[in-house]
Amino acid sequence: MKRRVAAALLATLFAVSSMVGCGNGGKTNEADGTETPAVQDDGAIKPTYVTVTEGRDWGPAIPKIILDFGVELDASSVKAEAFTVSSVRTYGDLNEETWEIGEPTEHVEERNVVNAYLSDEAGQPTENGTHVTLEMEIAPYLEAGSPFWFNMLTYQNDYAETSYQVSLVNELMTSEGTPVAMATTTADGYVGNINVLADDFDTDGKYTYTYDDGNRQIDLTYASWFPEKSEAEGSTPLIIWLHGAGEGGTDPNVAILGNKVVNLITDDVQQYFGDTGAAVLAPQSPTMWMDTSGQAAGSASLLNNTGKSYYTEALMSLITEFIATHPEIDTTRVYLGGCSNGGFMTINMLLSYPGAFAAAFPVCEPYANEWLSEEDIATLAEVPMWLTASKTDSIVTLYEGYWDEEPPYLYHVTPNEAGEEVPVYEYSNALYDRVSKAGGEIYYSLFDSVVDTTGEYFNEDGSPYEYDGHWSWIYTLNNECVETVDGAEQTIFEWLSQQQGEGNMPKLPIEKEVFPPVYFYITRHGQTEYNVQELVQGWCDSPLTELGIEQAQALSNGLKDIDFAAVYTSDSKRAVDTCNLIMEGRDVDITVTEGLREINFGELEATDASTLWDDEYHAWVGYDDVGGETYEETGARVKRVLDLAAADLPEGGNVLISTHGLSIISLLDVICPDDPLYQTLEAGLDNCSITILEYDNGAYTLKALNDVSYLE
Repeated sequence: MKRRVAAALLATLFAVSSMVGCGNGGKTNEADGTETPAVQDDGAIKPTYVTVTEGRDWGPAIPKIILDFGVELDASSVKAEAFTVSSVRTYGDLNEETWEIGEPTEHVEERNVVNAYLSDEAGQPTENGTHVTLEMEIAPYLEAGSPFWFNMLTYQNDYAETSYQVSLVNELMTSEGTPVAMATTTADGYVGNINVLADDFDTDGKYTYTYDDGNRQIDLTYASWFPEKSEAEGSTPLIIWLHGAGEGGTDPNVAILGNKVVNLITDDVQQYFGDTGAAVLAPQSPTMWMDTSGQAAGSASLLNNTGKSYYTEALMSLITEFIATHPEIDTTRVYLGGCSNGGFMTINMLLSYPGAFAAAFPVCEPYANEWLSEEDIATLAEVPMWLTASKTDSIVTLYEGYWDEEPPYLYHVTPNEAGEEVPVYEYSNALYDRVSKAGGEIYYSLFDSVVDTTGEYFNEDGSPYEYDGHWSWIYTLNNECVETVDGAEQTIFEWLSQQQGEGNMPKLPIEKEVFPPVYFYITRHGQTEYNVQELVQGWCDSPLTELGIEQAQALSNGLKDIDFAAVYTSDSKRAVDTCNLIMEGRDVDITVTEGLREINFGELEATDASTLWDDEYHAWVGYDDVGGETYEETGARVKRVLDLAAADLPEGGNVLISTHGLSIISLLDVICPDDPLYQTLEAGLDNCSITILEYDNGAYTLKALNDVSYLE
């Protein structure tokens, strides 16, 4: 069942696609061509060109292209209708059957030219010159204007290799009145990109955090910006922004353009931070902040997290050292915020380092209510906080409702019989309530939905364009969150600028605890009667056959020299019986848990197994459509058991896991889908075979797969 996940559904899970707000964008690409326009043999001019990238509410877009013709042009002849433009975006498409990215292919889409004018090389209008700037239509629903594409294997956005084909279709004249013959531009005419606002950042920040006596390291990247007046020691506040799931990677341009973080350096925000303004720091994780191992990507990191992050110590170390090397930063005015995964990490950092941050502004944060103890709430109540979210959040569910079945998969709140909206006591809803009751200073901007506020984009019915409800960071970064503070309305950044804390930054070095590895010996139960009868067997059950009993006994003998510090089994009788036979004569407690059950096949339980995967959805996604589970959900709950088992063994050791075939495969799909050893598996797992996973401080490594040598 390798990589059996629906691509469209997963794109929605992270609110990221080639055009969404959690995405990459606007990177300054390396120039491919020459610096000057070329004249062809037929006398036609082949202009060079520069693209212009802007951070918009939905992510980065290319609204302009600047052509250099190399000859003085007649401004009156420069008209939008004289040009046709197509973007050529080259990237590999996802094969949903093999779950592999194909060879890069060109995706050619026409752009709508809405304006054209004579300009200088930076795109500023002029009365004479050799450059022409073409303005093109951009919108959250026009993918052709995006500089990136969404990689479903990494759950991150990658830059598409982008070029532009610009052709002249109507008359263009030189300043001397001579018609211009123009050859269509290609990739070799590209000479650079202008990132509006983002180019003002230093995006070369790199930080290496070492731990375990220098034997291990975590590499982070970051973007930073300082206002011009930031010079005097302790004069400048610092705003720290933590990105969402799709902005992980190693290029900080992703972190500042993907969510319009560049708006933090505009007057919209800076006006509130005194004479100097506020500095901005945007750290970037290689994967995502909710990653507990440093190697995870995608929904598994969300489904299995318990409030911890692999990057906690590394991030705090980066922040502390950054502040130490910039004495102009006022340590009592360090503000921490972020969206989605970054909202989670904001809460995580507040709990891990009390007193370090003057205030916090988590957005659409997915920090589960059950992860927060009363002691945690008391800690959070010490930090002034402003939450932002939307009732129609499609990922962090705050209200009862439903998802559209077609793209863009918007979430809709469903009233109850009394016509009332039904809130869910979770995430920001619960956090606001609990911190308020604990006496904390906390504000909550909860929007009905997330819609365009620029007046530029509309739905088909003429109403403002509606974004995915998860994208409430749009309101935050546009400073459109307004609440009543001390009897008067204030915006979120106006309020933030007034907060002052203790400035208790931890001392370097910040240590990260390291534990001995845990080895999981995972077995599929012995043969059962339903196995013999070829019936679907998930949450239903059937007894072990004589052969199944013999297999378990043989495995017991094969494992006799392995000392197990802990034993876990599915609560299905076939798994329990197998486990008891393996552990017979040993004095080790056995933990029985439903978390290790086989996948739930729903209405297909106890039916003919020979046609089980004839249905494409069942083969790739799972059985939630018939009342069961998806492969992803199954793998996530099994991994959760292993994570907790490892946490209970800080001294390391061996653990026996008695479970089921598809449960094991679903687990491997979650933790090591691209592992070369896993890729060798062509069929199901044998009864009582052994699969070994090493757990080393959050990271899983597949050591053995479907090993039947223990039965010999």
